[in-house]
Amino acid sequence: MRFKYYVKTAPPDAGVNQVIDNFISLSYTKRLNEAGFATLVLPREHVAASNLDLDSFALFFRGQTHDAVGVDYYQDFDGIWRGNIRETTTSGRKTVTLYIPSSLSLIAREIVAFKAGVANRSSWSSKTVAQIWSDVLTYNFIAPDVQRLLNFTNLAGGTVDRISFDAAPAGPTIDYNAAYRNCLSVLQELADIGDFHFHARSNAAISLGGIIDDYQVIQVGVNPGDDRSATVTFALERANLVSVDLDERRINEPTKMIVGGQGDGTSRTVNVRTSSEYDEINHTEMFIDARDVSTSTGLDAKGDAKLVETAYKPRFTFRASQSPGCYYGR
Repeated sequence: MRFKYYVKTAPPDAGVNQVIDNFISLSYTKRLNEAGFATLVLPREHVAASNLDLDSFALFFRGQTHDAVGVDYYQDFDGIWRGNIRETTTSGRKTVTLYIPSSLSLIAREIVAFKAGVANRSSWSSKTVAQIWSDVLTYNFIAPDVQRLLNFTNLAGGTVDRISFDAAPAGPTIDYNAAYRNCLSVLQELADIGDFHFHARSNAAISLGGIIDDYQVIQVGVNPGDDRSATVTFALERANLVSVDLDERRINEPTKMIVGGQGDGTSRTVNVRTSSEYDEINHTEMFIDARDVSTSTGLDAKGDAKLVETAYKPRFTFRASQSPGCYYGR
């Protein structure tokens, strides 16, 4: 079954959008817990190549009819345009490739911009993963706070929240410190600790020939997707798999964390944490610089979190193949 694609774009500060359906090629990769990426290759003279503002939204649609006459097109990827590469070949072919990281890349632009030790902003004591998740997103993207080292301005000039987000599962109660860390890496670590997944999606409403609406809202969703386990089974004998791999390598498996806290030289506080896999043979050490942590409990939590993140986990991967009974987007 053949699908068609088109792309809608609009500047970040509102304006008339473009519809691009005469591209040379496109590709995009969707990911959980990290930013995906898209590229769009156009003829060099294409009007869209010169009519994009930095951080313009790009929404990728997939379907079998045009949405002006049908309803089966749906938004399958969205991202933020961040530049081009212009190419000329010896044959005289001239193209421009648009580079578009997914909407989750906006989260990666911010850090937890609070000084170390600010309660419930950069430092949390006996809080659930869900509460820390909420505080990080709220006070770095939504609610102004005078303690933040540089308060953000919304894309619309400070009048509308830049993001909305789903609540995370409660998860364990932990001590946690995140001063000056990248916000996306913090969310990734919290997701590992709380055992959940997340993604981001633009709520931009771009209509044909219209303007973009609610362009500044990026929805951070938790545990996206539908459970299809009762109806979809991947197996080599079903012709919907190309290959299957089980990666059981343990080449990089730290089992001992040496966590350096506050102080200098021989007066520096240092805690040591080991995993359940640690022994005198399976002994690989890693140092964590945790100067922002002021308590022994917090240092332990930092070491334990890193052990969870780097623990050995068999990795199962497969390459799917579309078949009549199992195709992408069905």
